[in-house]
Amino acid sequence: MIPQVHAVTFVRPMGSGRTRPCLILCEDERGNECEVVVKLRAGIELGETGFLCESFASLLAQDLDLPVPAPVIVVVDEMLVGGIAAPEFANLVRRSVGLNFGTKKLPPGLNTWPKDRGIPVLVRALAAEIFAFDIIVQNPDRRRDNPNIQWKGGELYIYDHDLAFSFVVPTIGWRPPWTGEGLDFLQEHISTGVSRAAKSTWIV
Repeated sequence: MIPQVHAVTFVRPMGSGRTRPCLILCEDERGNECEVVVKLRAGIELGETGFLCESFASLLAQDLDLPVPAPVIVVVDEMLVGGIAAPEFANLVRRSVGLNFGTKKLPPGLNTWPKDRGIPVLVRALAAEIFAFDIIVQNPDRRRDNPNIQWKGGELYIYDHDLAFSFVVPTIGWRPPWTGEGLDFLQEHISTGVSRAAKSTWIV
């Protein structure tokens, strides 16, 4: 079960990602505060479907002991809009009143996995598990040019699963994955290849 928190203060946008995630100070039912990276529902391409995909993927990853940030359901109230100076984000929050998906902010010192970086031996076994997970949930959004991994040494966290379970919105030319087809997205997966200079570190 994913715990629920209430949005209290809009802190700032988190980079310029496709879903325009925001850092929001939240409060749980006991009054404890926590910083949460929130993917506001109105900023997710698939809306409520993406919200559910994020939630189910996080729960499954936790069950499989994969490193995901702690998920929370964020209740956003219209009153939050008043404290936001940027009109773009005020409008995004206004259109996302209600339930939203978020994850507790990761500890400092982590970095985004560099583009075309090889997989070190230290995390190769974990990388293979992440690769298998992305196959299971049909997640096309952990690519070499968009890793969606935070790391430091042997510590990794995976995130951003609103496009997982892509079979729920099949596109033209889609094939069921159990036929052995429909997995072309894996050619761009972070663990299936890197630059020529790093070919010796491929894991598959």
